[in-house]
Amino acid sequence: MTPLPRLHRRILALILALYLLLTGWMVVYLPAFASPNEALHYEVVSLLRRLGRLPEPVHGGRDDERHQAPLYYLVAGLAAWPWPNPLLDGDLPGNPHFGSTHIGNLNPKLRAGWSTLPVLYVGRAVTLLFGLAGLLGMVWISAALPSPGARLLAIALWAFHPMTLFLSASLSNDLPVAAMSALLLGYSTLLMMRPRGRGAFALWGLLLAAAVLTKASAIFLLLTLPFVLYAQWRQQGRQQRRTGPILAQAALALVVFGTAWAAWSAYNVARGLDVFGTERSFPLAQLRTLHPGDIGLLLPYLPRYWRSINLDWSVGDRGWGNPAVYWAMAGVLVAGLAGWGMRRRSRPIPWPALGLHAVWIIPVIVIYLAVKLLVLRDHGVVIAEGRLLSLTFPSIAWLVAGGFPRWWPEKRQAAATWALLALWVGAAAVQTGWLLPALYPRAQLVAGAAQPETSAPLRYDDKLALLTAEVTPLHIGKPAAVALTWQALADLTTDYTISLQLLQPVPAGPWIRLDWQNSYPGLGMSPTAGWRVGEVYTDRVELRPMGELNGPTTAQLVVWVLDGARDGDALPVSQAGQTVESPVARPVIVRPAAPIRPPAGTSFSPVEFGGAIMLRHAEWHGPQATPTLTLYWEATADGTQDYTVFVHWLDAQGNLVGQGDSPPNQGQSPTSIWQKGDGVRDVYRLAAAPAPVTAVRVGLYDPTTQARPAALRQGQQLPDAAVLLERSK
Repeated sequence: MTPLPRLHRRILALILALYLLLTGWMVVYLPAFASPNEALHYEVVSLLRRLGRLPEPVHGGRDDERHQAPLYYLVAGLAAWPWPNPLLDGDLPGNPHFGSTHIGNLNPKLRAGWSTLPVLYVGRAVTLLFGLAGLLGMVWISAALPSPGARLLAIALWAFHPMTLFLSASLSNDLPVAAMSALLLGYSTLLMMRPRGRGAFALWGLLLAAAVLTKASAIFLLLTLPFVLYAQWRQQGRQQRRTGPILAQAALALVVFGTAWAAWSAYNVARGLDVFGTERSFPLAQLRTLHPGDIGLLLPYLPRYWRSINLDWSVGDRGWGNPAVYWAMAGVLVAGLAGWGMRRRSRPIPWPALGLHAVWIIPVIVIYLAVKLLVLRDHGVVIAEGRLLSLTFPSIAWLVAGGFPRWWPEKRQAAATWALLALWVGAAAVQTGWLLPALYPRAQLVAGAAQPETSAPLRYDDKLALLTAEVTPLHIGKPAAVALTWQALADLTTDYTISLQLLQPVPAGPWIRLDWQNSYPGLGMSPTAGWRVGEVYTDRVELRPMGELNGPTTAQLVVWVLDGARDGDALPVSQAGQTVESPVARPVIVRPAAPIRPPAGTSFSPVEFGGAIMLRHAEWHGPQATPTLTLYWEATADGTQDYTVFVHWLDAQGNLVGQGDSPPNQGQSPTSIWQKGDGVRDVYRLAAAPAPVTAVRVGLYDPTTQARPAALRQGQQLPDAAVLLERSK
């Protein structure tokens, strides 16, 4: 293997350091059991420490990971030797709000940290050590690439793949099997580069056994052996090529592997499992029932599987990144794989190395998709579990790093490679530093005494006081940040639920709940039990209002404190010594997802009122005896005062047969909250008219002074500062 130049060795050291920094931070920051099935993997390690042996699998409907191959658990159990009687995941209090809202709490357990679950963090550290072994394997794998830049790119594509980072900080065998895959593929690369003796193939068989004993799906790595043997055969020279030594090498590798694998298989049978120990993950008998026509069921969900493979940082199917991330990663994959077809612009294709990485991953991907299709067909649910393909990531990284530069002439390949390397590593660092804290926020302890937003903050049974409530602009369907600042009025021993509700008052009807969230502070990460008197915390949460609005609408941010879980009783609330029935933290304004506009294709001559409000359109509905009029307003300047709309219903002789005066949108969209560009749909109904209504007169007035703003149509001032709207027959 050709050593990397000095500059590239320094960059490799930076890659290693950044990998350790990001994954080490995630080991500490990720809440307990935040990774898929981490609680089940932790159970195996904990029971192994308690029992001094591998636990027996559960025969029944309960999910567990006790059927998994033992190597990773044995290493983690050995590292956890100082803790002989660790807690089980069921010994800790659960989070009743886990996954309970559309925003969700993503921590299943409360108060889970180093002091309560040291074995969990020891297991995560063991996973990280496997990750370092995988990096060594990637260094070996990259030796088959033609340039130092491409070699670094392959290493970075694996190390800074979002799922690699996430799994490197989790107690599970998904990253360890990927690392063992990288080690075996890397060692295979070394074997393909120069002739080796039979002892080298004994080590190859041992590495394959270690990979399969880490996770049974690694058995497909056996398909790489023919490529290694072929490379060995070719290196003998055309005159000295003999098949005997090659067959002996293959036999030795298979014997070493088979001995270890047979021992594990016998142990599985003794425990009442299938020979491979994979039936729970890969039900081979059921897979045979699939038909080619079933594939159509899977196609609509392929984007979701793709997201899960690339970036899914949660156990609750909520840890997604920005859609641009998945498009970019798809582009990198397609460009890398398609680059192998650019034969004229690069060196000859290294067919043995290409086959080593391309062939064995195909059945892994096919079986993964088949299992997902089986679950979808038989149960109607999508369980993506893209992490199950993590063992293929080392080969995919090599394929992309080898194919991507081939798109350009050789003199430009280095620049293209370095650009992708910098973008890939930078994006991973940004995602880790931005997305992860957003998924798992903590309530922040505020240093010093906070000043209340008003002289009379809301007080909840002398336990908590809500000092401030700050909200970013609210729009239907868009996330908005809410910051609540709390002060403990006593030493708290109860975990109080904060019930945050965004309510739209409706005249003569029940209020409409635009959004809500019940949670412990910090989205479950900072429960109140343990807060000390006088301490001040800022809790940042998210609202995403839903529904249909007729324009900018006044709403109320209401905050309750519930005693205990989400179904607990609300604590009594007071303000300035008076009991409060509805604890309104602050009034807010909610806007539609897009400004309200008149229906397309309408012809109406707009009317301007007071230089700040435009009547864009008017529509008639219903019979003449009980007409309905819909007005479409638009703000041409920011609102400064409240106007009342008057609607005078007129008969054929111009007589007044009905009148309706109201702030726009039944008072829910006062003109003072309008901003330039806002639109309002304003509906008026006449319950009964003594004579058929043929026209209306519409205008605005100041409810305090009764003064009407001037009304202009096509530059001409209208009489009585009002517009006459006749109903066409």
